[in-house]
Amino acid sequence: MKKLLMMAVSAMIALSSFAADKEKVAKAPQKSIDGMLNATLQLNNVPGEAAEYDNGKMIQYAFSQVGYELPSDLPGIAKNGTAVKKMAKLAVGDLIFFSDGQSGIVYKIGEDKSLSFLHISNGQVMI
Repeated sequence: MKKLLMMAVSAMIALSSFAADKEKVAKAPQKSIDGMLNATLQLNNVPGEAAEYDNGKMIQYAFSQVGYELPSDLPGIAKNGTAVKKMAKLAVGDLIFFSDGQSGIVYKIGEDKSLSFLHISNGQVMI
């Protein structure tokens, strides 16, 4: 299984990402990265459920929806990849780790290369 940890440095913040193995995702229970993202957002529909998660546990949960077994701690998750230096290689479903300790799952990449990502904030899964 090929895993990829991407590293990109923008003007103010460094981030890295973990790319999913597309073949494994295609065979997984949710069948797609979109399914994984939607299942993660559904944590907000059960009162108090998302409050039980931090970013590491949210990432672990999300990837379990597509057949990946990951640890729940961010350093453990980050060890599952290889560093690269091109932000242009980011894709929806990749993990990003910011230098300020924030992390999440890439939800959308805009035409202007802006990123939207899922993360836990104030006990909710946020975009």
